[in-house]
Amino acid sequence: MSKHAAHLRARVFRFLDRLRSRGRSNMYGAVPYVMREFSLERLAAFELVCAWVDHDAARHDPAREEATRDIQPAPARGGIASGRSRPAAVGAGRVGGTRGGRGGRKPARSRAA
Repeated sequence: MSKHAAHLRARVFRFLDRLRSRGRSNMYGAVPYVMREFSLERLAAFELVCAWVDHDAARHDPAREEATRDIQPAPARGGIASGRSRPAAVGAGRVGGTRGGRGGRKPARSRAA
């Protein structure tokens, strides 16, 4: 991991720790916050949030930390480490889980009197 990538990862991890402690968002919704705060593409932000979740789980579970201590990260395939851009994740343009962006509701009809 390059020095820049390691520094960015440390900054994002501190940001996510603060975000969780403030209770502003559950951590499944943290990707847009990381994207906005650090000017990252969705995939890079998603990878960092996933790494933080794994790191956080290891901090709170000594058995998991022991089991994952010798595992080396996979080589970079794009994202923040290599500087190459990758295609956006499936569904990256949508926020939320509904189609049409209306929360699944149809607009109310007005009654003509």
